[in-house]
Amino acid sequence: MNIAFVSSSVYPDIVKKVVDEEFSYLNVTYLTYKDHTEIAGVLDERQKDFDAVLFSGLLAYHHCCAHCRRKVPWMVVRSLSSHMASTLRKADAEGYDISRVSVDSISLKEVKNAFAELGESVRDDSVFCLEPTTDDFLNLDYSENVTAFHVACVEKNGVTCCLTSALKSYEKLRAMGIPTVFIEASFDTFRRAFYQLYLQVSEGQNRQSQIVVIAAEMQMPGEDSIVAVDDLNFVKSRLRMAEKVYSFASRLQGIVSETACNQYLIIAAKSDFSAATQDFNQFELFEELSSDVLTNTHLGIGMGKTASQARQHAHVALERARLRGNDTACLVDSLGETVLFTSFRKTDDRDKYLEDEKIVRLARRSKISVRRMYQLYDVFKKSKKASFTSQELSELLGISKRNMDRLLSRLEAAELVRVVGMKSGDGFGRPSRLIQLSLSYEE
Repeated sequence: MNIAFVSSSVYPDIVKKVVDEEFSYLNVTYLTYKDHTEIAGVLDERQKDFDAVLFSGLLAYHHCCAHCRRKVPWMVVRSLSSHMASTLRKADAEGYDISRVSVDSISLKEVKNAFAELGESVRDDSVFCLEPTTDDFLNLDYSENVTAFHVACVEKNGVTCCLTSALKSYEKLRAMGIPTVFIEASFDTFRRAFYQLYLQVSEGQNRQSQIVVIAAEMQMPGEDSIVAVDDLNFVKSRLRMAEKVYSFASRLQGIVSETACNQYLIIAAKSDFSAATQDFNQFELFEELSSDVLTNTHLGIGMGKTASQARQHAHVALERARLRGNDTACLVDSLGETVLFTSFRKTDDRDKYLEDEKIVRLARRSKISVRRMYQLYDVFKKSKKASFTSQELSELLGISKRNMDRLLSRLEAAELVRVVGMKSGDGFGRPSRLIQLSLSYEE
């Protein structure tokens, strides 16, 4: 499948990474412009070379809609509150004051949702939003108008940080010395956009794929796991999983089959699944399982022309999710292609690892990976427990106790963990140390 990706120079590198890692079966041509008005003429000549066109933003998209006849499916990357949340995290990590912000291209509701995602509330009078119409995007002075909006917000409303998705405005505001951060789409956003475009283009094939099977699995705890030691907690986790699975199946009008004590299959119509998940853009079941079940979860979603084929693809997807890592979902379509890997836990967004400068500094100090540092941080942040043993942490992170002990040694050397007590097991063997994470260190 041949896809044209239309964007400024900001996005090709990240999109190439998305395509190389997860869409090897797509042939992507990058149509990169310096001025968005250039692209309509290029598409007019080359559009039939592609099966579809994906635009990184609304500016070039609306211009092409007005000046170029659509001959293949077009789609624009959707602006999400997650973009805004990532931008706010980045601005905060870089030392910007985000108590009063001006934002273009995103609604006040989305901005408030982004602040809520960060665990903060924001007053309406501390956020100033510019929501352009189609006519605004077609105005050749669009960038100048966006720049003027932000300048006015700084001068008249005391805005402390400007957030913009217009590259030219970003460059001008920065040149003027105004605190400005660029609203950049994330790796996960492009992953979902390519998945949705793939489904749209292959609609003829997927129309025959009427069945979806979801394999939901709760990882079985090891013999020394805190869940295994306490039978009551394990039973509670199973019951919570069953409740979430049956509730989601009810919304799909699907049926549930318990294939093991830790695994369920949901069989439903593809149309109901697409509607409930907004074409896999939101997946409440995985969010709930990831946050409410004590052990790690994996989901495999399989599509097929028949229930048998969909079930086979669901098991393939489940195995690929296991290989991918903890709390991961994988979707395999009716052709057997892995069209999407993702984690719906907000704290697992890979861009957050890069944007949270504090976590990056701590990882560098302790000489462990940023991803592992954030996973460890997330365990302590989300758990109601104040401290853990090394064995408990190894189970929660999905690594061996030996590797966990190595991590703890590095963290102790960096003064990022401390021993707060000892925990006895069943009365035999040596007591285990209780570890508490400390992120109070600052360079």
